[in-house]
Amino acid sequence: MIGRHLLRIKVFQTIYAYRKNDERDFKAVYSELQTSIHKSYQLYLSTLQFLLELKQFSEHRILQIQSRVIKDEEEWKRLVPFAENKILNQLENNKTLQTTIRNEKISWHEHQDIVKELFTYIIESEQYKKFCAHEPSYYNTKKFIKYILYSVILQSESFFWFIEESSIFWNDDVDQIVAMVFKTLNNFTEKNPEGGEILGKFHDADAQVFVEQLFSHTLKNWDEYSVYITERLKNWDHDRMAEIDIILLQIAIAEAIHFHEIPVRVTLNEYIELSKLYSTDKSNIFINGILHSIFDDLQEQKIIVKKGRGLLQ
Repeated sequence: MIGRHLLRIKVFQTIYAYRKNDERDFKAVYSELQTSIHKSYQLYLSTLQFLLELKQFSEHRILQIQSRVIKDEEEWKRLVPFAENKILNQLENNKTLQTTIRNEKISWHEHQDIVKELFTYIIESEQYKKFCAHEPSYYNTKKFIKYILYSVILQSESFFWFIEESSIFWNDDVDQIVAMVFKTLNNFTEKNPEGGEILGKFHDADAQVFVEQLFSHTLKNWDEYSVYITERLKNWDHDRMAEIDIILLQIAIAEAIHFHEIPVRVTLNEYIELSKLYSTDKSNIFINGILHSIFDDLQEQKIIVKKGRGLLQ
């Protein structure tokens, strides 16, 4: 599930914390990296579970209304399309998801106020009224789920409060994890009772090797890579260089040298983008210039050698 882009971020964040810590315990910080990755997977599961909580809340509300002495038929009937949502039904029937959620002890039991708040917002929205106005096709159901994920959950202050309170690792993850949740549900097929595949922690076996080796190669070769960087800093103001930039350069060099299937241009672009997210306004120019110079020289010296078709991202 967790792709290389997010794994690069995890490695960067962990190494940044490692460099800030005077003790610099490799085993401890490596364990923190693994915890951070696992927490990202738990956020993926929690978001899927939140969708089911919304469905269950709608079912509970219908039963509440129907149990009244004086029933408002229109009130409960307008909730039925949500309770009978095809994709949410598939999600509820997905054995892999249910087993994983139980094993990971994922629960929204203590946060039903957030479930109620967002459910109420959805039911009162124009998008829900439009969804209910027509016989819901599977395609339209996916569009409605996309609306919930991107226009409700990702815009909710309460949901972000939950994220901040639940894990220090989640703040930078949520956009990408919500995208992974939508990708999961968008790949569901109507004829499959369980919808489709629930993603595992890593996108593939290579992704797990990638994050472990990227982390270890960067730290083990730090002094060597520092030489490559220092040689190219003559025209840069050392005092104005962000420590974040140096860390990004170190990780980028490790990736370019040790991962032969990843094209240099992919590595270059990834760390330029990370500098835009985490460093100063002009860091991307600095990162671009330094890495271009280092990569060109290391390719000439055959220290960076690319093999295969170079299609990995």
